Amino acid sequence: MTKKLLGAVALSGLFLCSAAQAVDVWEGTKYIYSTSHQLEYAIKVELGQNQKGLLVAKEGSSSVSYQKVGETIEVIPLGTIGSIGYAFKVIEETGEGMQVQMVSKLKKMIISGDNDVVNVKETWESCYEYPVNGQTFKKCETLDTTMDEEVVLKDQLQSVGIAIQVNDNVVLPFLENDSVFINLESNKTVSVLAAGKAFDGLTATSWESDGNRFVLTLGDGATITYTATQNMDGVDRVVGLYKNGSDELTIVGALAIDDKIDSSSFSKSDIEGKYKTVLASTNTNQDTLYTFGADGLGGFEYSYLGQIGEVVWSWDLINGVIKATRYLNQDGIPAQSRDDVEACMVAGSNCSIYQTRTYKIISKTGNRYTMLRTLNHETGSDEYRDLSVWVFYKR
Repeated sequence: MTKKLLGAVALSGLFLCSAAQAVDVWEGTKYIYSTSHQLEYAIKVELGQNQKGLLVAKEGSSSVSYQKVGETIEVIPLGTIGSIGYAFKVIEETGEGMQVQMVSKLKKMIISGDNDVVNVKETWESCYEYPVNGQTFKKCETLDTTMDEEVVLKDQLQSVGIAIQVNDNVVLPFLENDSVFINLESNKTVSVLAAGKAFDGLTATSWESDGNRFVLTLGDGATITYTATQNMDGVDRVVGLYKNGSDELTIVGALAIDDKIDSSSFSKSDIEGKYKTVLASTNTNQDTLYTFGADGLGGFEYSYLGQIGEVVWSWDLINGVIKATRYLNQDGIPAQSRDDVEACMVAGSNCSIYQTRTYKIISKTGNRYTMLRTLNHETGSDEYRDLSVWVFYKR
């Protein structure tokens, strides 16, 4: 998969083909979702009379206006579909780096292709504020992204089946690219074993499954109906439809079942080596090379704006759980080189912890490791924490 960025920061997907084909305007509900190994994307689009409709995405839902433009359908949100995230920015006025809050809004969507396989182009605006000498400045960036992956247009989500049963421990994708780790109790109730920050303040009360769909009911009455659209690499790719009254969202990610293996049986030498990731429950850093070195250093490679970079961390194995730590140097900038990380590991250094990642092995088949990852990092005064499923193949 190649990714082309026409702006500054990647958010959702934009799908283009070399020549647009004629997709027909439909009346009613359609689902547009990815069947790619890597790309995670799903939206629900309702087109009605008077060129008005409804768009449901992972970032929110909104009434929309739409029109046929040539051989494409142009969709404009009438409300707000957006997200809030964090990014590390170098401030132009000072040359210093800082974490900033990015507020992003979907401005336009263009659907092209045919009546079964389509391409979707999204245009986003991302804004952030930052202080300089007591003043607050605001900067906005318009973003288009392209991914050479096609998505399907269907009347319903096509299920390949969900093979879960009573007493399973299951990781499910949740809102805001997060996940929740639950136990399915015999009386159809739910015990929450772990969750990311998006689940804070929530409870899960019950579950149901008919083998094709899995429904999780939350304590506030909201429901999430999950459909497995693919089985791959030992996990299910699922699309979830969240509904709470009139509020709707889509959720895309990995459903994984915990094999309840004794992770304490793993030694540090068992973990040391290089790994290729082929699936995650978010669409970042996929097909990435990870390293856990014998010297206690490691990290991963990443691609951004066509450039290959590397994240370096220190790591250890604690009670069978991998813990990786990233640092900020004395200037508040993430330590990127091995020398910088080693300097931060020395007692009395002026470094601070930037991020920690823990990886708990929940399944192992041959050289394939399915891991439950918890990511913690500081964004100003607010701690950010998320849970996700990662599949690694050891080289």
